[in-house]
Amino acid sequence: MIQINLLPLHLRKRKTPAAWLVAVCALVALNATLLSWWTWSEFGVRLAVEAELDVLELEMRGIQPQLAHHRALQRERARHAKREDTLRGIAEESISWTEKLDQLVDVVTDGGQAERHKIWFTDLEADIASGRRGERGGALRAGGVSGSERFADVADFLDDLEASPFGQQFSAPAPPEGSVSLVDSELEPPVVWSFPLQVSLLSEGERQ
Repeated sequence: MIQINLLPLHLRKRKTPAAWLVAVCALVALNATLLSWWTWSEFGVRLAVEAELDVLELEMRGIQPQLAHHRALQRERARHAKREDTLRGIAEESISWTEKLDQLVDVVTDGGQAERHKIWFTDLEADIASGRRGERGGALRAGGVSGSERFADVADFLDDLEASPFGQQFSAPAPPEGSVSLVDSELEPPVVWSFPLQVSLLSEGERQ
């Protein structure tokens, strides 16, 4: 059947061209895609970033007390290290008087066993006051007694004392001097000599 449209041209229905329809659909789809991407970028990403930021801030608030405690420990460690350095310096500049007295006793004992001298002390005084850096400080004074007729035994004792570990940190003893403190023919030996002993602690520079 043949149909003839007798309507005027301006009243006839026009068919939409397929190319134009495809272009319009593509443009609409592109706009929808762009709108969806913008919406996701504006709201989705921002919400994700804000959520992650909240998590990080929460973790930071939990870590801050630990960081403060760690800094406090570091400061305390630095103070202890400084204190140890100070104590180490003091220990290097000082001596052990207990050790020195033990060394003095060793000299007396070894000399007696070797019959080189027979020495004892009526009194012993140690001045442990330390001097300033580079200066002498401290001294040892004693009243010595030599149980021998030979006064030369006193010199032997002083030589042994100077050559012993005791003498490494003290000045050399003064030349021997003394006096007879006891004369009794019924005793053995019949003569006992008394002599002073005084040595000064060497400075740190003199010990090196």
